[in-house]
Amino acid sequence: MGNQSCDALSMLEMVRHFHAVAGVPVANVPSALSPARLSSRVEWLREEVNELESASTLVDQVDAAIDVLYLALGTLVEMGVELEEPFKLVHESNLAKAWPDGRFRQTATGKIIKPDGWQSPRPRLERLVSALPPGSQRP
Repeated sequence: MGNQSCDALSMLEMVRHFHAVAGVPVANVPSALSPARLSSRVEWLREEVNELESASTLVDQVDAAIDVLYLALGTLVEMGVELEEPFKLVHESNLAKAWPDGRFRQTATGKIIKPDGWQSPRPRLERLVSALPPGSQRP
């Protein structure tokens, strides 16, 4: 794994590998987390987000941001959901936040403002997730 490319899909595979060797759950069938497991993962994510919020150096900010990403990817691993198609849907939805003039608008804090007529990716995401064949994600 040492010289492996580090694109988003291989990152998910690296996290899946970590889960497998560390005895952390890995789902082979897409399914929602139990309320207790979801609560634990959200708690861990909050801890890392808090660490990011209090980080003052670049190294500390990078470390905390990677920890947030690692935990988020681990959550997908535990749900048995692949990254590529759901991520593409959300990415396309974010790009659709461009206004009719092709530009993006931001609040004073930098949050992107959705234009009138913007559509949430949720309906397409629901169709995608509900169409996942049980057990077909990995052998």
